[in-house]
Amino acid sequence: MNVFKNLFKYSTKQKLKCEPTQDSSRIRHELNAKGDFYVEKDCCTLCGAPEVEAIGLMGHSDEGCYFVRQPETEKEIEQAINAIAVSCVSAVRYGGRDQKIIKRLYDLKLETECDHKLIKQ
Repeated sequence: MNVFKNLFKYSTKQKLKCEPTQDSSRIRHELNAKGDFYVEKDCCTLCGAPEVEAIGLMGHSDEGCYFVRQPETEKEIEQAINAIAVSCVSAVRYGGRDQKIIKRLYDLKLETECDHKLIKQ
C-alpha cells in the first residue's frame, strides 16, 4: 500500500503544496467534520481509495475527499486508519493525541501521517 506514497512522495506533494506551514500546522479541507481525523486541504488527488475504506465517514467534492463525520466506534476508528493507510499522497491524517490510535498508526509505519508523536513509556 505504500507503493503510491513512494511514487508520489516528492513530486506530487511539492506540486500540491502539502507540506506543513511555517508553524508546523496543516490546513484542513474546509468540509472536514471537526475532529481528529482530517484530510489536508488541496492535497487529495481524487483517487477514491480512502472513501472506499471509510464508507459513511468520508465524502468528496471537486476539491478532494474529506471526513463528513468523525469515527465513534472502534470499527469506525479502524476504517479511518485504513483510509489513512491507502491515501496515495498522505492527504488523510490523524491530528489527535490518543496514544492508542497513534501507536496503531506507528505500527503500520504511518507515523508521518500523525500530527503528534508517540510518547514512549
